[in-house]
Amino acid sequence: MKKGNQGEGGGKPLVVFDQDQIELVEKLASVLTKSQLSDYMGISENTFRAIELRQSEVFEGYKRGKAKAI
Repeated sequence: MKKGNQGEGGGKPLVVFDQDQIELVEKLASVLTKSQLSDYMGISENTFRAIELRQSEVFEGYKRGKAKAI
């Protein structure tokens, strides 16, 4: 049973990308959409977008990867 107030200790832990995963995002961004990339990483697209908001280096890596493809 959960202890404490609502919002304290419940739910899954936040997903945080390490440097290797950020580099993988940059490499795959040139050929995959965010939806496809999140499927590849085993997370939902909403989770991927939340990670981009929390970790600016993931967002920047994705942008760099897309720019290289163009």
